[in-house]
Amino acid sequence: MRLFAGKTVSWILGIAAVLAVAGLAAALGWIGGDGPGGEPGIVKSLLTNPAAEYEPAGPGRAIVPPAAPERAAPALLNDSAPRVQGVANFQPQTEGGTPTQVGITPIEEWNPIRTQHTFTITVRDETGAPADGAEVEILLNRFGEAVGDIVALDGNNPRKVDNSFGRVMTDADGQATLTITATRAGDTDVTAYVPQIANVDAHKVFAVKHWVDMQVEFPGDAVNLVGTDHPMQVRIFRVTDGAPLQDVEVLFSITEDNPDGGLNGASDSVSVRTDINGVAEVVLRQTTPATGDNQVDIAVVHDSGDTMFRHTVTKEWRAPSLEVNKQGPSNLGLLKQADYTVTVTNSGNSVASGVTLTDNLPSGLRLVNADPAPSSATATTATWNLGDLEPGDSVRITMTLSATVVGDQVNQATAISQEGFTGAGQSTTAVIPGSLSLTKTAPSQVDLDDSMTYNITLTNDGQGALTNVVVTDTLPEGVTLATAPGATSGTALPVRWSIDRLDAGASQSFTLNGTASAAGNQTNTVAATSAEGATASATAVTRVVASDVSVAKAVNLDTVVLGEALTYTITVTNNGDGVATNVRVVDLVPDGLTVTASTPAAGTDEDGNLLWTIASLAAGASTSFNVSTDTQLPGLITNVSQVTDRDKTVRVEVLSRVVRPELSLAKTGSAAVYIGGERTYTITATNSGEAPLTGVTITDNFPAGMAYVSSSGNGSREGNTITWDIGNLAIDESAAVTVTLRGLTAGTVSNQARVTADQNTEAEASLSIQVLATPGAHLNIVDLSDPLAVGEEGGYTITVENQSADSPITNVQVTVIVPTELDILAAEGGVISGNRIAYSAITSLAAGASQTFNITVRANAEGDVVASATMTYDEFSQSITSQEGTTIINR
Repeated sequence: MRLFAGKTVSWILGIAAVLAVAGLAAALGWIGGDGPGGEPGIVKSLLTNPAAEYEPAGPGRAIVPPAAPERAAPALLNDSAPRVQGVANFQPQTEGGTPTQVGITPIEEWNPIRTQHTFTITVRDETGAPADGAEVEILLNRFGEAVGDIVALDGNNPRKVDNSFGRVMTDADGQATLTITATRAGDTDVTAYVPQIANVDAHKVFAVKHWVDMQVEFPGDAVNLVGTDHPMQVRIFRVTDGAPLQDVEVLFSITEDNPDGGLNGASDSVSVRTDINGVAEVVLRQTTPATGDNQVDIAVVHDSGDTMFRHTVTKEWRAPSLEVNKQGPSNLGLLKQADYTVTVTNSGNSVASGVTLTDNLPSGLRLVNADPAPSSATATTATWNLGDLEPGDSVRITMTLSATVVGDQVNQATAISQEGFTGAGQSTTAVIPGSLSLTKTAPSQVDLDDSMTYNITLTNDGQGALTNVVVTDTLPEGVTLATAPGATSGTALPVRWSIDRLDAGASQSFTLNGTASAAGNQTNTVAATSAEGATASATAVTRVVASDVSVAKAVNLDTVVLGEALTYTITVTNNGDGVATNVRVVDLVPDGLTVTASTPAAGTDEDGNLLWTIASLAAGASTSFNVSTDTQLPGLITNVSQVTDRDKTVRVEVLSRVVRPELSLAKTGSAAVYIGGERTYTITATNSGEAPLTGVTITDNFPAGMAYVSSSGNGSREGNTITWDIGNLAIDESAAVTVTLRGLTAGTVSNQARVTADQNTEAEASLSIQVLATPGAHLNIVDLSDPLAVGEEGGYTITVENQSADSPITNVQVTVIVPTELDILAAEGGVISGNRIAYSAITSLAAGASQTFNITVRANAEGDVVASATMTYDEFSQSITSQEGTTIINR
C-alpha cells in the first residue's frame, strides 16, 4: 500500500515543511518537552496495523465508521502526585519501563464524510510490555487540502488544545485513542509523537484518513437453495445528496470455495463498475449443487487502484435432505402379518416442499392397511402426499403387510420433493415357510386279533404357514385297516389326509384304527410334505403278541390214608408273548373225594365241576388254584383238570392211592401190688393195617391209686399221663414201651393206655390192678414226773403214730388205765370213768402222722405203779398195749 497515493504536490511540500519545523524544534530543545509559550512537542514514532473494516448491519445499509468508544474518566497515574488538566501543568510520567516504541492503527483508511473514525496509539517499553502513563501528542496536518478535525481523545489526562492538536497519556494497556471526523472530501494526516522516546527515528508515527463523498451499500449474508443462482448487488451513492455514483469499480472475489462455485460463470474474481444507478451486480452460481458456504470478498476500488471499502459476504447454500428409514422384520412367516414403519425426515437445512412418498411392494408382500391411509394404492404401490417438511420434521407411516411368497422380499420406499430432492430406504424381509413335525403314538403291544389305534399329530413348528400339506400313512402288513376318519383316500391304502393351509404353531390330529392280524413287531411310518418343500415323518412300533397257555397239576400225596386230605395244586402258565384273557380252568373232581375248600373260591360249571376264569394272564406269568379234598373211598383216584384259551383246551391228570390205616394196642403186667410196692407194665402198639403210619403216639393214663416211678425211652409225663412219640410204623411193625408204677391207695384201679397215628386211626388197652394196703402203727405212754411225791401233780402223754409210709390207718381207738395211787385230774378229749379214760375214735390217721393225748394226775399214795394204754385200728387185727412205770414217794 502506498502511503502518499493520490496526494498533491502542495500537500507533500506542506508535510515536508512540518517535518522541517519539527527538526528545527528539536534543535531548539522543543522536542520531548514543552515548546515556546508552553505548547506541547510533536509525536515521534509510528507502528502499523491492518486497516479496519466497516460492516453494514444488513443488505442495503450504508457503511458508517464505528464511533469512538466511550472511555472512562482518566485516572491519576500516581496517587502521590496531583495532576492538572491544563497544558502548562501537564507532567508526563510512566509506570514501569521506559517507552521505546509507538504504533498507530489504522495507518491508512477510507471513510465516508460526515462519519467518525478512531485511531489507536500503542506505546511499549523496551521489553515489549505496555507502557502505562506515556505522553502522546496528536497533530492533524493543516497544509494544502487537508481536512478533518479532532473529535475526542481518550486515555489518561486527555487534553484537546484545538481541533488539530492535543495531548493524552496511555492507559494501563499502553494505549490512547484519537477520534476524528470530516465534513468534506479530502485527506487527514495524523502524527502521533511520544516525547519520552529518545530515539528520533522511533518516537513518531503517521497515519492518513481519506474522506470521500461516497456511501456504499453491500449485500448482506444470505441463504439460497442449492443449485439456484444467487445475485449480489452493491449500490454506491454520494453522502451529500444521495445521488448514485456511476463507473465506480467493485471487485468481487470468492475467498471460501466450498462447495465449488463461480461468479458470472465460473470465475473466482470479477470486476464490475457501477451503472447509472450506482449499482454493481454479479451472480454467484454453484458448479455442482451441494450444501455449504461461499464467502465473497467485495472491494470498492479507487481510481488509483486502492481499496476504499471492503466487505465479506457469506452465502449459505441450503437444501432439504430427505431421509427415508424403513423398518420391518428381518424374518416373517409365510401368510403372517407384520407392521412396517416408514419414517421420512428432512435432515437438511431447507424446507422440502410437496413431499411424496411411494412404497413399491415386492411380489411377496401385500398391503393390508396403513396409518395414515395412502393417497392412492395399487396391488404393488402405495403413495402418500406428505406436504411440506420443515428442516428436522419427520412423518411416520405404519403399514401392515402380509407375507404371501417365500423368499427375500425387498421393500423400497422413495420420497421426493417438488424441488426434486429424493431419499430412499428399504427393508429386506425373508419370508419363511413353516416346518413340519410329526408325532405318532400307538400301543406298544397288543394281542393278536385285537384292535389298535394310531394317533397322529401334525404340527407346524416354524415361523410361517404351509400350504397343500399331505399326510401319508402306509400300514404294515400285520395290521388290517379298519377306519381312518377324515382321510381323503377313504379306506384305500396308503391312507392320505390333505390340508390346504397349516398356520405357524397350528396342529392337526388324525386317527387310524386297525386290527392286529399277524404276530411280531409291526412298524408303521407316517410322512408329511407341503408345497413349500417342508417334510416330516414319524414311526411307531407295535409288538403284536399271542398267548400260549399250559396247565400243570400236583397232589400233595401219591398215597393217602383213607379219611385224610388230598390237596391238589393246578398251575396255569402263559408261555406265549401275549396276554391270555378269559382263560377257563375246570377241575373234574372224581368220586371218592369230597371238596372241602378251593383257593381262590371256585364256581361250578354246568356239570357241577369246579370252574375258575382268569380274566388276564400276562406273558410268562403263572397263576395257581388249590383244591382241598377229603378221601371217602379206598382205592386209586384219578383227578383231571383242563384249561381253555382262545378255543384251545389242554388237559392234565394226577393219580393218588387211598389206603385204609389200622392200629392195635396191648398192655401187660402184674394185676396186684401192695401199697408202696412197684410194678412194671408193658404197652405194645402194632400197625395192623395196610398203610404205613406216621406220628404214632402212645399215652398211658395211670390211676389215682398208683404213683409214677419211671418210663422207658422218650416217655414224658404230665400229671397222670405218660406220652411216647413212636414216630413211623410200617405195616405189621410193632413198638413197645414200659412204665413202672407204685401202689398208693388200697383198692382196685383200671390202668388205661391209648395209641394214635396221623392217619386218623387209634386203639386202646386197659389193665385192672388191685392195690393192697400194708399196716404200721405204734403206741407210746410216757410219765411227765418220776419220781412223784404224794400230793404232787404229774401227768402222762400218750402218742399214737402211723408208721406206714404209704397208707393211712383208720378207726383208731385209744384207752388208758391209770393206777389207783393216782387221781385223774384232767384228760382233754377223753371220757374218764374211774381210773379209765376212753378217747373218741380217730377216723383216719395218715401215713407218717401222729396224735398226742395228755392226762393230768395227782399222787395220793406212795408205791411203784404202772399205767397202761391200749390202741386198736381197722388195718390191724390185734390190739396194741404200751405201759409206763412211775415211783411215788412220801417226802
